[in-house]
Amino acid sequence: MPWWHKAWAFVSVGLMNPSIAVAASLVIVIGVFAAVWMNRAPVNSPVPSNQIATSKPNATTTAPPPVDNNIMVSDVPDTVVSSDTPRIQRAAFKAEPRRATVAPAVVRSGSTSFADPLAGESSYVSTISNLSKTVEDKKDGVLRPSAACSI
Repeated sequence: MPWWHKAWAFVSVGLMNPSIAVAASLVIVIGVFAAVWMNRAPVNSPVPSNQIATSKPNATTTAPPPVDNNIMVSDVPDTVVSSDTPRIQRAAFKAEPRRATVAPAVVRSGSTSFADPLAGESSYVSTISNLSKTVEDKKDGVLRPSAACSI
């Protein structure tokens, strides 16, 4: 039996369950919507005709003075485009990968014993020692022989 028959059987059995069928169709619809949304063309808004800069030749324009180093100078005046309306652009931003910084380990020299116990630590230590003594004293009478062997 070819592999695509096995794959088709798996898909058809899976789609018999209504919740799986709804989830699969939802994934397909969202995938198509995302593909269309990401591949849409940018929208360029038309610029009103009263804001378009035009070049009008000046009747009193004189010829430019001669230049010694063979550079051509244009006699058409520069035009300025109004910047009242913002220009629409699509921007793609890709964040730089984050770099993990590792702090150096601090090694303390000297003894590792702590002189002052924390608040409540002394009562905890005394309670644990009392419990240990109680278990040692009464383990033969309370525990089963199999449990006593494990301790």
